[in-house]
Amino acid sequence: MSEKKISQVKKVINYIIGLLALTALVLVVIYVVLPFFEKPGLQVTKDEPKQLVEPAKNGRKNTTSQPEENQPFSFVILSDSNSGAGNVSQSATFTNIVKEISESDDKPDFLIHAGDMIAGSGSTSLSLADKMWESFGAAIEPLEKNNIAFFPSAGNHDASFNKLLPQAYRTFWDKNKNTQDIKIDGSYSSYYSFDYQGSHFIVLYSPKTYLDEEQLKWLEQNIDNAQGQYDNIFVISHIPLTAVSTYHPNDQLTPGSRLKEILAGKITAFFGAHHNLYYDFEADDIRQIGTGRVGSGGIYQFKSRYGTGAQNYNSYLRVEVKGNDWEVEQVRSN
Repeated sequence: MSEKKISQVKKVINYIIGLLALTALVLVVIYVVLPFFEKPGLQVTKDEPKQLVEPAKNGRKNTTSQPEENQPFSFVILSDSNSGAGNVSQSATFTNIVKEISESDDKPDFLIHAGDMIAGSGSTSLSLADKMWESFGAAIEPLEKNNIAFFPSAGNHDASFNKLLPQAYRTFWDKNKNTQDIKIDGSYSSYYSFDYQGSHFIVLYSPKTYLDEEQLKWLEQNIDNAQGQYDNIFVISHIPLTAVSTYHPNDQLTPGSRLKEILAGKITAFFGAHHNLYYDFEADDIRQIGTGRVGSGGIYQFKSRYGTGAQNYNSYLRVEVKGNDWEVEQVRSN
């Protein structure tokens, strides 16, 4: 074989050896090096891992990034905290209760006020009503400072009696929404609903006894859509389903038969205020609970079929919820 051919053969052999070496190197990288870096606990970069879920705020969990189990929670519901007619300032009882709740070691996740926040029946001008709401806003300020959400339901003293009060009510709550990180569906200054840890809350706009057709349709659709979706469905209204006191012998929501058809067997409980009494009974397949009062009310007497005696004290309700297990505690206040 000539020297020229020998040289060509050597070049071919060297080329083949180079290809084999490159192939071997690629295989080593794929099957040895890369799996090494993918082992748990090893980080290729120095970047800190990002949080998938934001830290809890006052016990609430942000589940926007990944689903989490519903957690136990508590809420306070109270009502009728207004002072005497026309009085701008808030009752000392209410102010003290808000302060106690806000500074408690066992803070509720939120507070619902079921109406009669101001003494609007004595309001003769829009400026006077605005001053009343200013005073109320100052009284509940500790709640927001302590990350406790606040949900209002209009009472007759808040948005009835004259044309000025509904305007003042909406103006104040449109500017002073405190839902923390809880999203509402509807109008905060009217009727709305919200979800919290597997429970559904419906807040009605009932400064008067009559619910119009628009709100009734909304309520019916809201409840129907919620069936089978939640552990609990709670409905809150200033005017109750049943007139339980002799002081307001006829004050209950109408149209009653329509409402009972919408609610019966479909909700967990209906919280009503206005009568300044605490009660807890079931009627028409609806559990009905009275919120009592934390204001300057007098002595309210039960109708005989709903209770005995009278209640001449201030109280509010604390509700503890764990899934579909829940309990109500009446908390008396001096």
